Amino acid sequence: MRFVYMLIVSVVALAVSATLIGKRAQIERPDDGLYFAVGQEPETLNPLNCFDTTGGRLLRLVMEQLAERDLWTLDWKPALATHWEVSNDGLTHTFHLRRGVHWQDGSPFTADDVRYTWERIHVDPDVRTMARSDWVDCEACEVLDDYTVRFRWKQPYFLAFSLCAGLTPVSRHAFGDATGKAFNNHPIQDRTPTGTGPYRVERWETARRIVLVRNESYWGERPFFEHIVNLFVSEDQAVFQLFKKGEIDVVGLGPLRWARQSDSESFKRRFTKVRYPSCGYNFIAWNNDRVWFRDKRVRRAMTHLVNRELIRDTIEFGFGYIITGPVYPWSPAYDRTIEPIPYDPDAAKRLLDEAGWIDHDGDGIRDKVIDGERVRFDFEFTISGTENARATIFKEEFRKAGIRMRIRHLEWAVYLTHLFERNYDATSVGESMGLEVDHYLMWHSSMADAKTSANYSNFRNAEADALIERIRVTLDEDERIPLYHRFHAILHEEQPFTFLFSGENTEAYNRRLVNVRFAPAYPGRDVTQWRAVPRDQIDHSLPAVVVQDIELEE
Repeated sequence: MRFVYMLIVSVVALAVSATLIGKRAQIERPDDGLYFAVGQEPETLNPLNCFDTTGGRLLRLVMEQLAERDLWTLDWKPALATHWEVSNDGLTHTFHLRRGVHWQDGSPFTADDVRYTWERIHVDPDVRTMARSDWVDCEACEVLDDYTVRFRWKQPYFLAFSLCAGLTPVSRHAFGDATGKAFNNHPIQDRTPTGTGPYRVERWETARRIVLVRNESYWGERPFFEHIVNLFVSEDQAVFQLFKKGEIDVVGLGPLRWARQSDSESFKRRFTKVRYPSCGYNFIAWNNDRVWFRDKRVRRAMTHLVNRELIRDTIEFGFGYIITGPVYPWSPAYDRTIEPIPYDPDAAKRLLDEAGWIDHDGDGIRDKVIDGERVRFDFEFTISGTENARATIFKEEFRKAGIRMRIRHLEWAVYLTHLFERNYDATSVGESMGLEVDHYLMWHSSMADAKTSANYSNFRNAEADALIERIRVTLDEDERIPLYHRFHAILHEEQPFTFLFSGENTEAYNRRLVNVRFAPAYPGRDVTQWRAVPRDQIDHSLPAVVVQDIELEE
């Protein structure tokens, strides 16, 4: 089975007014720039420490991997490495580096930079990174010469090549051989990283914007835009207003705006709407260490109380696919025979009763005696951004079942701190799904107390651990799939998360942009291929609505 990305173009008739063609936008801006608004300011641009989507997308324009996936074919293609060899046993991966590549400070890129980066991840315990667990079985990174590097693994690992090819080297020279905390807190590389990519960070103005400028000495194809400006705008409505004024070029619409606020003729004359599959998914994480959520019967009851169909049909306007596990739902690793736990308040109440959560004092809130102390089912639900509508529905359903939920809004940076420190009762989370999934970081018991891991729910299960470890060393995909499916079934039974939706992205972009494409694979776009035309040369005959879909080919 494989994926087929299918482009379906829906053309919405445009009654183009001749008086508008050639009319320039009200706000004049340099056309050699590309303008975005981002909701959250990244914590850092150190590529090993950066865990957020905004920072990750910016870094992909500044830093480069040894190889990268083509966003549309998903095949690996050369980047900082021109070619590579993998031994027959899969334990040795040799990469031949591109000659003549320089870091943006003028120093040469060599195999020693690759080894320095690997050492920070693998053998430098004070470096803050989520990647360490992935590399645990890579026993050596050898510099064979200035342009050849070899990774040796002590046992087979099905993602070994992807990890090696996807390694993003940092410059030993720029970091001054820094290690540990000095590496984490480097005064320059933390905010203006030195890369080899098509752009460099020109300036980071706190709470205002990050400006990238084209790297004129880049070894590869020169991108069109001289500047890429990323404004920090946390208010969603403000972002949409900036877009309509022409001050930013791309905006995420979301279901409501797609359905109701972007269908006018004037909007379509100026902007193109695009809808395409998302590589992301969202879920409610129940902190399994909190007294309310230790018992899987309670977690299953909570899922029974989440009316996902209602949320999808009202708040999401029909967008989104209800999921039951943390794997891309069109992947063979996803077991499509597992049906979602249905919305069933009566079933939820029975499970809560069985678990001992009963309203003993008649105040409308369930309670239970734990360690000699009466505990009310009264927890905080932590959110950031625009999650309030969903949380309000959850709150009402839980109230009807005798559970009191209080909604706690946090700023993004504070929210992340609480998430990684497990300082929450329940929370709403969105994640990206990889094409190949190693569940170790998110689900292995050893990651439950690791502050930089993604085991957000502190999930612990011995059978799941054993499956995760077998998946890692099983190179044959046909043998891995049943292991994935059994793991999926365990999560479905245990409900450490209530899985919600794998959605669709809905965006709009200014018609001055051309050669714009979106892909379901992260990061979903390659702005180095985008162009702009003068506003008096915009082609208004092009479709106003573009829908991309995925079909499965057996």
